[in-house]
Amino acid sequence: MIGRHGREGFVDTKSQPAEDSKGTSILEGYAVPLIAPDGGGNFHGATGFLARVLDRTYLVTAAHFPIGKSHPTPDWALWPSTMSIGRPAQGGKVVYTDLDLFTTGVFGQRVPVFQFLRHDDGRDLADILLFPCSNASRWSDVFSVIDAGPSAPCLLGEVLTLVGFPLDLDPWPQTEEVSGPFFGVNGQMLEANLVPREGYSGCPVFGQDRQFVGMAIGTDTNDPPRARIVPRGMLRVAAVTVDGRLPSPRHVIQLW
Repeated sequence: MIGRHGREGFVDTKSQPAEDSKGTSILEGYAVPLIAPDGGGNFHGATGFLARVLDRTYLVTAAHFPIGKSHPTPDWALWPSTMSIGRPAQGGKVVYTDLDLFTTGVFGQRVPVFQFLRHDDGRDLADILLFPCSNASRWSDVFSVIDAGPSAPCLLGEVLTLVGFPLDLDPWPQTEEVSGPFFGVNGQMLEANLVPREGYSGCPVFGQDRQFVGMAIGTDTNDPPRARIVPRGMLRVAAVTVDGRLPSPRHVIQLW
């Protein structure tokens, strides 16, 4: 939990990125710090990023993050009303802006303002949240925007790099990168032999050529555990859903 810090006074999130051999930042500015209330007066943190998906800009993160659980739920009553995005301010601080996650329907029900994706059974959610940025320039002048095109293949053994905000760094948020080789595909998820720490959920993943690969959502239960990565093509699928469902199954093939 990071609630003991309140909502202001964190370190500059764009400081301390990793550097390449020429001394220039590799992934500086891609990771976006996010917090959400836990209902008990504290906040939990995670990572997001800005992505251009099918000609629209979204704030992308893992759908399990706002509720503070390991898996997302379609029971909107369990979700907080807002999550907050941080941006650097004067004095090395980070100031947070609330983002409303829901509007109210005609019968008083909660209606998500974000795009999401249901699994085939229609009950469970994929771990994807795309929050539309109606005024993208408000954030793109601070954070870099990723172009999320169709999925591209990863080579076995290719080194993948995650950049996010691990919660065990103090003060929080501070960016850190972790890298490891691509292991293979498990179902629809990519897997890599690396273990992101708590706080990396929702962070962007890049290949050796700095090409955007997808979004990290956690680890599996293998020994040793492997990072599970949503391929970038799934973000395109989630962007066209209506209430989490695709208009046609053919959209998966067309968008992937």
